[in-house]
Amino acid sequence: MPRVLLAIVMSLGLQIAPAAADPPGADPIDVPAGIYSLDAGRSELQATIGYVGDLARAHLSFTRLTGRFGYAPGAWDQSRVAIEVEAASVTSGMRPLDGSVRRTLDVARYPVIRFVSDRLVPTGPQTAELGGQLTLHGVTRPVALKIVVRAADDGADGDPARVRFSGVGRIRRSAFGVPPPAPFTRDEIDLRFDVEFVRVAAAQPPAT
Repeated sequence: MPRVLLAIVMSLGLQIAPAAADPPGADPIDVPAGIYSLDAGRSELQATIGYVGDLARAHLSFTRLTGRFGYAPGAWDQSRVAIEVEAASVTSGMRPLDGSVRRTLDVARYPVIRFVSDRLVPTGPQTAELGGQLTLHGVTRPVALKIVVRAADDGADGDPARVRFSGVGRIRRSAFGVPPPAPFTRDEIDLRFDVEFVRVAAAQPPAT
């Protein structure tokens, strides 16, 4: 394994074991074990903020994301996701609001929004709960995200294996010390993401 990918695996705390024997259909992600890299061109994160009791809503998009997915079929407790978002890449299509949000997030001081998972629990044929730690505005808090497996390509055709997820979550702005970007802004922020990962390294046996 190249040194860069080995460093990523170690930083995520991954130790991917060979796939265990699962009952047919037990695992909603039908791709081989390994390290998967986020395809930024096919991934997006959106945040929705309500104003004045939700009479108005602003939809924010973050356009620069990087990440890794370490997947261990049949060993969900060993699978990990890590995603970093460039806070300054936020855009709403309204320049004054973009500037306000960037000042609110203090992107010069806190340039990166980071999520690192600590559990991945299947909840249905194509669904799972992804839990982990979100670092926003310099504060780290646990969050739970509901995800759906939208597509999976096992790479049998010779191309790298791919897997695509979408999901939702909700956080409270105040829990991360983020002030309101405008008057009468709701505390809740709804998150919606659509991310695709491509396999860049095979699974490695656990260290002995």
